[in-house]
Amino acid sequence: MKPEKKPKRHRQQKKEAKKPLRYISSLSIAVAVLTALGSLVLGRYTGGISKRGMYNVKNTFASLRYQWQRWQEKLVGYSLSLEGEDGYFPESCMWRISPDDDSPHDTSSSKKKLAEGSSPLWRVRTYEFWDEDGGRWTKERPVACTIEHALLSSRGPESAWTNNLTTNILDYGEYRVMKNVWFTRGDFYRLVEQPITKSPFKISSNIDMYALVVNNTECFKENVNVTYIKGDVALVDFSYFTHPTAIGHWLEYLLPMMSARRIAGRLQSPCAVIIMHMKRSFIFEWVRAALGAAFGLKKGTHLPPIIFQEEVGSYWNQIGMNFEGVSGDEWLCFENIIAMKDVIQNGTTTAFGTEAQRDAHLFRERMYSMYGKTLKPLPPVDTNRNITLLHKSSNRRITNREDLKKMLSSYGIVSEVELTSNVTVSAQLDIMARTHILVSSHTSGLANAMFLRPGALVIELVQRNWLISLENTFLRQTQTLGDVRHVRWKATRLHEGVYIDPDDERLFGGELWDGENCNVEECVEAHTLVDIVVNLTEVESLLNANL
Repeated sequence: MKPEKKPKRHRQQKKEAKKPLRYISSLSIAVAVLTALGSLVLGRYTGGISKRGMYNVKNTFASLRYQWQRWQEKLVGYSLSLEGEDGYFPESCMWRISPDDDSPHDTSSSKKKLAEGSSPLWRVRTYEFWDEDGGRWTKERPVACTIEHALLSSRGPESAWTNNLTTNILDYGEYRVMKNVWFTRGDFYRLVEQPITKSPFKISSNIDMYALVVNNTECFKENVNVTYIKGDVALVDFSYFTHPTAIGHWLEYLLPMMSARRIAGRLQSPCAVIIMHMKRSFIFEWVRAALGAAFGLKKGTHLPPIIFQEEVGSYWNQIGMNFEGVSGDEWLCFENIIAMKDVIQNGTTTAFGTEAQRDAHLFRERMYSMYGKTLKPLPPVDTNRNITLLHKSSNRRITNREDLKKMLSSYGIVSEVELTSNVTVSAQLDIMARTHILVSSHTSGLANAMFLRPGALVIELVQRNWLISLENTFLRQTQTLGDVRHVRWKATRLHEGVYIDPDDERLFGGELWDGENCNVEECVEAHTLVDIVVNLTEVESLLNANL
């Protein structure tokens, strides 16, 4: 049987789109040439071309060029829905959601279902894996996608480090390096020879490490089924796992992780990555690319092996599941695990240390380099600025969006896009690379502000009553870059917030629950489901002050 071609569906889409694209390109060029010739002829019979006339010709070319870019995106850019079939993966471990997966497609999460720990978003998915030998997709998980492969390069014979298997925790403020960390049946353990008063130890806000008192470590290891994992393992705990597709929270962990690994002297990619509480379906292309940039991937290389937990249909149960492929009686002992203090533990949410700006720049440069792109400063502009307005279709929508676009159009050419997981990372980088001004509500798409070119401006629109400790995330990250300006407008008046759920407005819509006091889970969740009425005069003043 002829092997199935490795999937690149977008190539066929581009091929089919070439014909209309040629017509549009030819038409654009023809109109531009005729416009320029008309201006020249007019100048010939009116005594020369005025400075304003030349400016109009220049604007015509710029506008046509921009419209051509928009047409390209509509035909071959934003229609690309690769669902995990593109981008960076661990070596020989490419997966996708099975085309015959019969799970519901509704990804909304009602409050009742969230409270129960279940929703369509958390359903158990059916996956297919790419069989490199057979050249086809199969439901059989290859060895490269199992715990065995993750341990191949790190499993080692008993050596000096296994002679003393008690756990040692080194706290460096923003991060911890933990030696000899034990794991079984979904829980982490620290092996100690004497009882300790503080237990469990919080690896992160969602992960406990329980004390396991043993009188004789040698006797213990001889009587359990244990596998030793030698080398460095990065542990990633996505703190807000109830919102698993919110990409904005990934950089809160990965940017600090990048700095911590540099400070700790771990300049090479880890031998494996443990991703807690998340399903494979949540690790889509953008997340995998961010992991790669944080761990120093180069173009054409592979992510380190990823260790997942077994999938179940409830996140309350998911957080306590065993690792995929690990039997119930098996123990794992990790020589070194490096983990960050997360935002809930008052950890940093961006790169840190004396070289924080260098780390932030390196992260941005790596992301571009991984996709074969070069990062250059934005050229000087007058009125032909490219303004990207990020749109949301479910919540935190801008209710007076058309009026906002009309106001923004006086500062440049406005393009409205919605950056879902179906938009390839390459396309998202292209959008950021040509953006002079990025305008967006406080939402996950602003994580892409880290990929704006030097000289760009961010206008962030924050919903009313949003918790102050959460609203600074994107601002801190762009401030770390140092070459992207970032300013915020926050809704403060009652009419500037439109609650999607009337109950939320009744409970939290008053003056009492402001940004200082909206610190309970119910209030925070209510203000993720709110739309924004933008004060155009105030936003225009922000623009004028920062251009």
